[in-house]
Amino acid sequence: MSLSIEHPNAPKQLWNIFYDFTQTPRPSKSEELIREYILNLAQKQGFQTKSDKIGNIIISIPARNSKSDKKIVIQNHIDMVTDAVPGNNINFKTDPIETFIDGDWVRAKGTTLGADNGIGCAAALALMFEENISHPKLDLLFTIDEETGLTGALELDPNLTNGDYILNLDTEEWGSLYVGCAGGADFDFQRQFSTNDLPNGHDCYKLSLNALAGGHSGVDIHRYRENSSKKLIELISEIAELVDISIHGFRSGKAHNIIPRDAFIEFSTSTENISKIQEYMNEKLSIWKSYFSKEDQGVELKLEKTDQFDSVLSKESMSCFLDFMTFFPHGVHSMIRETVDSDKDPLVSVSNNCAVCILKGSKFYLLSSLRFFNRQEAYVVENIFKNLSKKFDMKMTKNSEYPSWNPDFNSGLINKAKDLYKELYSDDAHIKAIHAGLECGILLDRFKGKAEAISFGPTIVDAHSPDERVNIPSVTEFWHFLTSFLKVL
Repeated sequence: MSLSIEHPNAPKQLWNIFYDFTQTPRPSKSEELIREYILNLAQKQGFQTKSDKIGNIIISIPARNSKSDKKIVIQNHIDMVTDAVPGNNINFKTDPIETFIDGDWVRAKGTTLGADNGIGCAAALALMFEENISHPKLDLLFTIDEETGLTGALELDPNLTNGDYILNLDTEEWGSLYVGCAGGADFDFQRQFSTNDLPNGHDCYKLSLNALAGGHSGVDIHRYRENSSKKLIELISEIAELVDISIHGFRSGKAHNIIPRDAFIEFSTSTENISKIQEYMNEKLSIWKSYFSKEDQGVELKLEKTDQFDSVLSKESMSCFLDFMTFFPHGVHSMIRETVDSDKDPLVSVSNNCAVCILKGSKFYLLSSLRFFNRQEAYVVENIFKNLSKKFDMKMTKNSEYPSWNPDFNSGLINKAKDLYKELYSDDAHIKAIHAGLECGILLDRFKGKAEAISFGPTIVDAHSPDERVNIPSVTEFWHFLTSFLKVL
């Protein structure tokens, strides 16, 4: 089976490989099956392959019909963000993605699609089959575990590959050429709370907040989409002022790079308070919908009775939990006032995603993702973290950090790309930086500053959410540009 793409000049080999990617499980840190697929595909075509200890792959393709002495590294990551709507019981480690065509878009049924970065991977692999395309020597680099920490790029064996140019195929807006990206760092916050027995006369309930838009914590953060963690904490804090409740558990978020869409809290209270809580929930939902963006208008609240739990937070711990989550920052911290794009699209300078929150029994855990262009500016937010941690007795740990990719708007590579785009489409490409983590900055550091980099890709909307979709016509144009670009390098 395959995707039946009918668009004129659609690159069939690319789409066939992308379909194989959707049928091959590849969550971050569990990429064994997709690595096997890539290696087998290359070896069947007779190309040399190499891997490093961490699991990155290189496929070397000799020059074809080209006198250029340059070497090009075409880089993509093979893992995907795994998220599903409530009620979808897919096992991302074993089950394929169910895809369908919706007009000009390819989508998945109730899950992330994996076009980020599966389309780029498929385009790189499709080059192995195109004997009539002219290009210099190519190294197709496939990195692992990009989505949960850029592990593959950070631990890349520098002897695995090098090149004059790096083409990263992991951006999501056709017509834009990216020459810079944000850096980032993830932080953990942990604490052991004190608990008490379930109060006498209390029954147990679960309050769920679902169906926010969510999205990518880098490219969608400036859209001010609501965060389910923050909104549910807001609601339960107000309910706690209204009636007597005790909190047992909390859960929100899926990964550091996803704006949380769904959350639930488990609490206990007297049955006589439920009508007041339900009435307040309905009022709050109406208030939210009066100012939430169009994307978040589908928000839902649901209250249901649950089985009895054994313990709840002490009053002091409950107050600490609610206050810490209330004060914890989420969203845009600062903007870059002057952008390089002719459309002057907003470019976020520093942001933070309050990403994953888990309260289970007495154990509390929060994962936060800080993004930045200027590392010094980001210390303002990091100091807020430190002060909150001290005040609320949290253990704060920095997990990982990766550098930003400082843009060079006049490199030889970007000028070649701009000229080609103008020639092919009689229009100017948008030259941009992106408030998301690309691997270019890390790879340039690995190559010791001897290479130039650029990133481009087809249009992918709502990556990192079950609404993720890739635009079919833009994939055709992306493929045309990629193969034409290789001819002039």
